[in-house]
Amino acid sequence: MENCRLRPLIDEDHAFLFNSFLKSYRFSPFAEKITNTIYFEDHHKLIERIIDNSKVLVACNPSDPSQLYGYILAGEEDGVLVIHFVYVKHTFRNMGIGKTLLDVDKEKLRLDYLFDQGINFVDRVIQINEEIDDHSFAFIDAALSELERASKKTITIRINSPGGSVYDALAVIGRLNSSSCRIVTEAYGHVMSAATLLLAAGRKRRMSKYCVFMAHQMSYYIGGSHAETKEEVDQVEKQERQWCSWMAELSNKDAEFWYDRTYKKNFYLTPDECLEYGVIDEIF
Repeated sequence: MENCRLRPLIDEDHAFLFNSFLKSYRFSPFAEKITNTIYFEDHHKLIERIIDNSKVLVACNPSDPSQLYGYILAGEEDGVLVIHFVYVKHTFRNMGIGKTLLDVDKEKLRLDYLFDQGINFVDRVIQINEEIDDHSFAFIDAALSELERASKKTITIRINSPGGSVYDALAVIGRLNSSSCRIVTEAYGHVMSAATLLLAAGRKRRMSKYCVFMAHQMSYYIGGSHAETKEEVDQVEKQERQWCSWMAELSNKDAEFWYDRTYKKNFYLTPDECLEYGVIDEIF
């Protein structure tokens, strides 16, 4: 359609997408049982998460990009683009807008989706900008698999993270170590807690001169009987000792150095200190 332009989604478009979900709901068999208000409240976060985890292109008026005709919502699963939703506002149907949306370059849309998720195919960069949790491994595994299929060239992991789960960080490190590509890790902003292990695990480790590094004891919350809590505390102590052993392997300081400095306190390092202690190889 000549009088239709496709463009990326912007924040101001979200209301249009929410309303389309609600309108679709009104024609569902559940509409008589649950009010739209309840539906909207219960599903607002779900819809937001769907939008955030998808690639969305909106169809708009070329002369007035704020006038929206419809959109296509897609994601990537196992290297294949999956179209989740196509919507055209009823007043603009039978004008070829749906065909324009479905005729979009699927491979470009898939790559754009992956780029939005933090994967840059041109520079072979993966970004970790959030807390490390159970989703981190799935993201890193999928990203590495995609880049490994494309080439055996170096992959860069850019980290700006407050930390998170040590166990999930270890899962990511295991995947990094198994990669057929050389892994370079780069630290930006702040690299703290569990994220310190990710940084140190690179075959080459680089840090911005503006970055803050912080290590500390594991945080945990436990409850139960005396025997149960004692067992949990003992397990955490083992994990803390293990973390110190891993840092010793990844630096030029021994395990006792790391244990003494993280015991009951946060241990901050400047980029120069990280370089001195062998945590990184280069400052930029």
